[in-house]
Amino acid sequence: TQPAAAGTLEASNPLDLFSFAEQKPNNHPKIKVSNDPQTEAIAKGNTLHDALSAIHDCNDIDAPVRRLFASGRAEAEGMSVDEIVQHIHRLLETPQVAGWFAPENKVLNERNIITYTTHTQRPDRMVFTPAGQVIIIDYKTGEEIPSKHQRQVSYYKQLMLQMGFKDVSAYLWYLETNKIVPVH
Repeated sequence: TQPAAAGTLEASNPLDLFSFAEQKPNNHPKIKVSNDPQTEAIAKGNTLHDALSAIHDCNDIDAPVRRLFASGRAEAEGMSVDEIVQHIHRLLETPQVAGWFAPENKVLNERNIITYTTHTQRPDRMVFTPAGQVIIIDYKTGEEIPSKHQRQVSYYKQLMLQMGFKDVSAYLWYLETNKIVPVH
């Protein structure tokens, strides 16, 4: 291949042009689940979020989730690792979601994007398909706050477009209801 002209963003693999800062997985405080439904929901949401952040594709779900629990980074009394694994398997049965977890994709989970102003933004999942599409997914486990959530994920999308990626889509994924909301 010929070298790219100065000022252009061309490479055989566009990811080679950029560095995404790796950060340690979320270290949510361990939540002891009581009979309080709100506390239980927070614990389950944090655990689901962390578990999904450990998974790269649909062929490798159980082991990363079990490692997460074994390490103590995800723990909620009253919820077993098997329940979380089963819930994730059910979520991944959704056709659109299954595509996000296809083994042929390159995936960056919880990677910082450093902006021009040196601030960092961290989408939950960025999927780079073999066809050149970039898909940004942000997991949500609590209350839907449409304007706030849309604004956050729209910014992630704009950052990827500014980096020269042409085909970028973004989604909010509400895990409790399995609701997927496109972000424009």
